[in-house]
Amino acid sequence: MPFRCSHAVGYAGWIKDKESGLMIPVRSCNLVKTPGKIFGDDLIHGSSGDEAATPIYWAWGANAYGGSINTYFMTALWDGLLKDWCLEDRCTPRSLIVSPDGVEVHEYVDCYVTSFRLASTAPTGAGGTPVDLSFDIAARTRVVSTETSASYNATGPADLDNAPVPYWRTSMSYDGFNSASVTPAVTSWSLTVRHNTFSIYVHDGQQDPGWIKQGLVIVEGECVLYHPDGVPEPVDSITEANHTPYSLTITIAKQGDVTFTTFTIPYVVITEYSKPFAGTSAPVVRTVRFRGMGDATTPAISIT
Repeated sequence: MPFRCSHAVGYAGWIKDKESGLMIPVRSCNLVKTPGKIFGDDLIHGSSGDEAATPIYWAWGANAYGGSINTYFMTALWDGLLKDWCLEDRCTPRSLIVSPDGVEVHEYVDCYVTSFRLASTAPTGAGGTPVDLSFDIAARTRVVSTETSASYNATGPADLDNAPVPYWRTSMSYDGFNSASVTPAVTSWSLTVRHNTFSIYVHDGQQDPGWIKQGLVIVEGECVLYHPDGVPEPVDSITEANHTPYSLTITIAKQGDVTFTTFTIPYVVITEYSKPFAGTSAPVVRTVRFRGMGDATTPAISIT
């Protein structure tokens, strides 16, 4: 019989999407209630002559709920929950069941994704890493829950959709990185989407927010380029010489090298392209940072 430590340790914690029952395997999670307190430091209370005067008043303020969840990109998790919720259904709340220790269980009610980030880095030797996936959550409130965890398995051939996707199954393509003679290789990339989420508190006798709303979508990214003949300076999607916009795509495949999902940014604006000096045993690379843009009919990013 497996032995399980009776004391609170990290592996005993779990997160589950309430609506679908899907377990979310995580590397770390800091979802928490932040109790708001109001400290009055400008109140006159008759001790101004005391050289060691201290504040003596405080009041209950607004509560906030949320935090970050860090995991790896797994096809079952992405397709079953995050693909739609992170973007197309960003204004649709969901409830997460969270237990930090396998004993204490809370339901975070009306959760919204405030931002998400994907990152992939090629190794310099044997091994490597899976594709990192992290997302931030804001919730309207939380309550004690009696929900229990579900089973999770990623050890057999039938469970590969629950296994992390390795870096080498991803690719980034953008014609604005290339020249007539050089097509540089991508050694790392990251993509961040922020929703500029904000909470609305009202005078209703409650400390929790009344609503959580999503704001303007901001798309940003970064990549590192290498080519033995040097890396050309990248260009924006539209230039005076090129009126046919370059689009940027990030593709993630699953087992069997089957394309699983694609991120498409229709317009790219280069915000930085540093080319630092390299040491004696380091290749000369170019780090490129960019922002994704849309137009009147096309969003700044789409996921298929």
